[in-house]
Amino acid sequence: LKGVSARALGIGREDDVGYVQCPDPGEPYTCGGTVVFELRREVL
Repeated sequence: LKGVSARALGIGREDDVGYVQCPDPGEPYTCGGTVVFELRREVL
C-alpha cells in the first residue's frame, strides 16, 4: 500500500479507513448541513 495511514493523519482509528467532515453550504442543491466522507486505502 502507498500513502499515509489514516491513523497517522488523525482521521481514523484504523490504518486504512478514515473520515473527514465538511460543511454543506446548501442552496441551490441541498438544504445544508454536514457531509461526512469515508476514505479507504485499498490495494490496486
